Amino acid sequence: TSKFKKVVLILIAGSVIFTLFLFICSFVPSLRIISDTFTKNPVISIVGALIGLVIATLFLISDFDTIHNAVENHLPKEYEWLCSYTLAFSIMWVFLKVFQLIARLKGSSSSKF
Repeated sequence: TSKFKKVVLILIAGSVIFTLFLFICSFVPSLRIISDTFTKNPVISIVGALIGLVIATLFLISDFDTIHNAVENHLPKEYEWLCSYTLAFSIMWVFLKVFQLIARLKGSSSSKF
């Protein structure tokens, strides 16, 4: 539905804004403790990777709905390419988030020994 797509876009915008905030905080010495809290704490970084994976999966679901609507409405061939690019981007995003989660889990388990 359109409400689902709005929620997904809000989640993406929020994650981009939060990432930019952490990026800026990493350059300001007095605010570096904020970025270190989110990047160096293994529990928070694993939760962040899980949240990113959920957002990427929701975006993938949104792409499948867009493709379904494009097929049902018999849209021109140009939209097939657009749908394929967005689907490929979403699949790569999910893979990157899975790899990030695996790296965070591996990093947190190796630091215990």
